[in-house]
Amino acid sequence: MANSVADLDSALANPEVLSAMEVLGRRGLGVTVLHSHDDTSDVMVPFVPGTVQFEDDLQVRFVDSDDPVLTGSVPVTAVWINGGPVVVGRCRQGHGEQVPPPVG
Repeated sequence: MANSVADLDSALANPEVLSAMEVLGRRGLGVTVLHSHDDTSDVMVPFVPGTVQFEDDLQVRFVDSDDPVLTGSVPVTAVWINGGPVVVGRCRQGHGEQVPPPVG
């Protein structure tokens, strides 16, 4: 995992990134800038390993990856870390109601 926050504008000038985005786009997937926020500034900071960006009822927060609040949520963001995919973003929709995973 990177020790800094990626610059998406610069990444979009890279042919490898564009090629990967083309492949992902055909599958309904995209590219995101993996980042977090701290309580002391308005800047994005590197994502903290072991955390998940969790969206629930239109509110986003960062929780530990084993936090029980993630029960019933669906994965929405994954990154390649140490040779494999790791889910770093999850979403629960429906005002706390559990949403079944998508079919297919």
